[in-house]
Amino acid sequence: MSDASSGNRNAYRIQDNSLGLAGFIVSVFGILTCGILSPIGLLLSIFGAFKQPRGLAILGIVNGVIGSIGLLIVGSFFAVGLLGLSAVADAVDKARRVQQASNLVCDFAEENERLPTVAEAQTLFAEIDPSGDRLRYEPGEAGNFTVVEAGSDNEFDTFDDLDLEENAFAPKENDEDSPIFDEAEDSGELMDKPAE
Repeated sequence: MSDASSGNRNAYRIQDNSLGLAGFIVSVFGILTCGILSPIGLLLSIFGAFKQPRGLAILGIVNGVIGSIGLLIVGSFFAVGLLGLSAVADAVDKARRVQQASNLVCDFAEENERLPTVAEAQTLFAEIDPSGDRLRYEPGEAGNFTVVEAGSDNEFDTFDDLDLEENAFAPKENDEDSPIFDEAEDSGELMDKPAE
């Protein structure tokens, strides 16, 4: 009888599937880490599913698939965010270049009491635009001028150009040395506006 009882113990021995268990645990941690470990847990669970018992391995596969999909979604948002930041940085850089060029034209006009010619403006822009093909200066009348930055297509007169129109001889805000400021003050036109 002792032989029969010892045989029954071996017959009811619990089988383990350590690969399926490891895949399940890694896939659960994968979900907690925004899917970073999920593909590893998915692979471990798939290999563990070939061995009995398959319960934890199947749960690991389900968790691994969910976490891997989450990783793809989070990764996509991250990539789009990086592209968006790159576009914003590019736009800020363009605006900075156009403003610098405009300031150079205004400084030239202040020193020489006239707007620069196109050739003089290109010389002024040499620091900002060494190649000479990104910025364009368009003088106007009565001190007005426009500085245009070629867009990302490097061609002028397209939708992505950035232009800034200014007047080199317009008084700066609260420029008390300006004759226009003096005339407005004498005529009483210069008054404090009530806050809206």
